[in-house]
Amino acid sequence: MKQKVGTVIDARLIRQAKTYAAQHGKPLSGVIEEALAAYLEHRTPRATAGGLMVRTAGLLAIDPSLLSTLLAEDLYDAA
Repeated sequence: MKQKVGTVIDARLIRQAKTYAAQHGKPLSGVIEEALAAYLEHRTPRATAGGLMVRTAGLLAIDPSLLSTLLAEDLYDAA
């Protein structure tokens, strides 16, 4: 669903966006929408179901029993 938005943008940016839109046969709103989507894609951390564990599963091959042993160790008892 599209929503109308009112905002204040630098006149130079609007001129450049209008020129780009005209050259590429796109509406100004489409150029602004694409630019905002690209900006947010690069600025927003990607959230995936399961978080870090799901995104990194399988990167390190380790025997499950060794992993259990390592996780059970008391790091503060090693001193």
